[in-house]
Amino acid sequence: KNAEKINMDSSRFEHFVHKTAASVTARHEKVAWVMDNASYHNQYREDIPRSDWSVARIKAFCKNHNLEVIVKWGKRGKPTKKDYMDAVNRYIETADVVYRVDVILASYGISCIQLPPYHPEMNAMERPWARGKYEVMQSNVHFTLKKLHILTEKALDAITPCLWKKYVHKVLKEARLYLQLDGIDVPPEYELDFFNLASASELTTSDFPKPSTSAVESN
Repeated sequence: KNAEKINMDSSRFEHFVHKTAASVTARHEKVAWVMDNASYHNQYREDIPRSDWSVARIKAFCKNHNLEVIVKWGKRGKPTKKDYMDAVNRYIETADVVYRVDVILASYGISCIQLPPYHPEMNAMERPWARGKYEVMQSNVHFTLKKLHILTEKALDAITPCLWKKYVHKVLKEARLYLQLDGIDVPPEYELDFFNLASASELTTSDFPKPSTSAVESN
């Protein structure tokens, strides 16, 4: 009743990433972090130039990273701010670690798998999350924050390794279809490796930080 209503933002999300990464890596050797494209997931590193930076500052970044600046907008071979930003954008498309969350996860030895935009079917977690939300909705008759936490943990703990394998298998089938459309053949052992990883990572809600007393909205 008196819980503060808080919207998720990049700083709160990054705090969650630190706590969760520390907890999970303490218990599991192999960890992959699958993430969608919510705006607070995709905050660039502090040193990545923005359009409101000065030309001199953007130029220095390009020089420090040996970026090729193609003169497209300037006159007489002299690059403009837009030419420098085009070089930065090409760097962003090819660099492995460009987001602040990437830097955090890399510090824990975790690989970040960024999902393509508007493809929730590529995220295995969408299925158990949908199932869990439905079970919580059906059982939530008290409408208290404490009861909601209990029901959520119960619903997530009901996702067994066997059930998780089924969800992963569906995603791998979708991924294989997309890869085939691009003319890429995936060897059969790819799915076996993924299933072995899924079996080794029998996560429960004990792997995640306990919720605070404040209600957090991620939407």
